[in-house]
Amino acid sequence: MTRHLRPGKISSSNYKGYFNTRFVYDVRRAATWEVVCKELNRAYIPAESKVIELGSGYCDFINNIHAIERYALDGYLDPNKYTAEGIKCFFQLITDAVDLPDDYFDTVFASNLLEHLHSNELDHFSALVRRILKPHGKLILIQPNFYYAYREYFHDFTHRLIFTHISLADYLKSKDFTIHTVRKKYLPYSLTSRVAAAVPLPLFRAALKLYMSLPFKPLGRQMLVIAEKSV
Repeated sequence: MTRHLRPGKISSSNYKGYFNTRFVYDVRRAATWEVVCKELNRAYIPAESKVIELGSGYCDFINNIHAIERYALDGYLDPNKYTAEGIKCFFQLITDAVDLPDDYFDTVFASNLLEHLHSNELDHFSALVRRILKPHGKLILIQPNFYYAYREYFHDFTHRLIFTHISLADYLKSKDFTIHTVRKKYLPYSLTSRVAAAVPLPLFRAALKLYMSLPFKPLGRQMLVIAEKSV
C-alpha cells in the first residue's frame, strides 16, 4: 500500500534550493544505477530479497534493483513521484520512520546519504536499520570516501559528516554490525559532470559497464561498505 506521509521538519534551509543546484535530475544517473544494480544483484542482493532504500532521492537504485519486494523512503523528494509501479513508498524523514516493520528486510540500501546527516540523525539511522533488518540482513552503503575525495568533498554545501572506509566500518561495528565487505574504491565521485554530459548516452553506458568489470577502480572515490546485522 502506497503511503502519503508528511516529510516532517526540514532540518536545514540549505535544502530549499539543493534540488535545483547540486542534486538535479539527470538521465545519466538512472543509466549509472542500471549498470551498478546489475552487479549488486549478482554479488550481494538475491532477486528474492525484500529491499528498502533509505534516502531514495530520484529512486534510480530502487527502480533498477531486482527484488521480490521494493520500498523507498525519503523525506525531501516524494518517492511517489519517481518510483516504478509496485514499489511501496514512504514520504517521511528517517527520524520519523516508526511504521516500518521490525526484522523484515533482507537488505537496507543507502547511497550518498550519511554525509548529509547530523550526528543525532546518524544514530537514528543506525538504530532504524538494526530494527528493520532481518537477523543477518545486510546494510549496503555507497558514498564518498573522504580519504580519496577530500578535494571536492565540501563542494557540496550540504555535506556535514566525514567518513572514510575505515571510520565508516568502525562506526558500524560500534553499533553492533558485522562488517561483510569494504571496497574503498568503488565508483567515481560523480558521473553527472560536464564531461560525462558531453558523452552520448549509449557510449556512456558502455564505458560504465567496462569500468564496473575492472578488477581495480582507478577513478574510484566512492566506497562500498556492506555490514550485517549481528544477532
